[in-house]
Amino acid sequence: MVQATRAVVYSRGQQLQQEIAERGQFFGWQALVLFLLSLALVLLFTRMIIGPVKGIERMINQLGAGKSLDDAALFTGPRELRSVGKRIIWLSERLAWLESQRHQFLRHLSHELKTPLASMREGTELLADRVAGPLTPEQQEIVEILDSSSRNLQS
Repeated sequence: MVQATRAVVYSRGQQLQQEIAERGQFFGWQALVLFLLSLALVLLFTRMIIGPVKGIERMINQLGAGKSLDDAALFTGPRELRSVGKRIIWLSERLAWLESQRHQFLRHLSHELKTPLASMREGTELLADRVAGPLTPEQQEIVEILDSSSRNLQS
């Protein structure tokens, strides 16, 4: 009877060891599949984030180089990054507007300065030609300074 009990216990021990080995192998495969799936998801999410970030970086580089952001309307990615992209486009448009305002101001300023400068040049030429009468050496020096300065401003 002891012998039979030992045989049953031994047999049952063998079965349990086999079940443990099989389940261990099953859990090993599960762990491997989960690891590979996790790795694939990490790579996918990384690509989903890195791609739009690189797109934003390209937009900033174009903006810094003074190029237009025409193709920026095709920008895709997570909502927050799309929002950043839209703000960069807005910034680009605002910078273009400010640049046009600067050019317009400079054109206007140049136009407004030409008339008084022309009058100044005309006056110094009249003084240099002694139309108003003879000049003292000090006055002649002042006329030469005015003439030189007005020529520099006109060019």
